[in-house]
This record gives sequence, C-alpha cells and structure tokens, in this order.
Amino acid sequence: MVAAAYVVVGPRGGAGEGALWRDLVAAVGDGRALGAVVLAVATVIAGAVLLALPPGPPLPTPQLGAAAIASALGAGAIAWFAYGADFPDSRRSYSHLT
Repeated sequence: MVAAAYVVVGPRGGAGEGALWRDLVAAVGDGRALGAVVLAVATVIAGAVLLALPPGPPLPTPQLGAAAIASALGAGAIAWFAYGADFPDSRRSYSHLT
C-alpha cells in the first residue's frame, strides 16, 4: 500500500500535474531513457496479457505450393538486391559495399 502511494503521489507528497513523471525523470536522469523504459515495460505487460488470453483454433497445415515458392523467391530477390546492390558511381552514403 505504501509503495502504491509512493508511485502515485511521489516522494515529496505533492501530487501536482506531472509530479510522478518529473520524479521518475529525476531518478533516471534522462527523459528519453525513461520513455524507453516505460515502452519496454508496456511491451512486457502487453505480451503477458496476450499470453493469458485463451487459445484460438488451430492453424491450418502449411502447404508447399507454387504460390509459396514464388513468394519466397520474390522476397529473397528483394533482400538480395537490398543488401547486395553496389553503385560504384554514386556519391550517396551507403551506396558502396566496401
């Protein structure tokens, strides 16, 4: 109970607007780092909530057909080009592989 009151009201007992956030930023030292921590905690909580939901119907058995092979080849070609393209005459950053 005391810990919950500390989180809601803050260490100095003042419950002004944004008092909790100001106190947490003061403890962490950087508002952006605190934002990342809050986002990480929210992600963990959301994952726990999703895992607590009842399971849905079973997924269908995967089929290896022409559409699946064509999709895999297309995605592979895009990745190959994106990570393997080299433009030696370009002056843009990241246009050269070496």
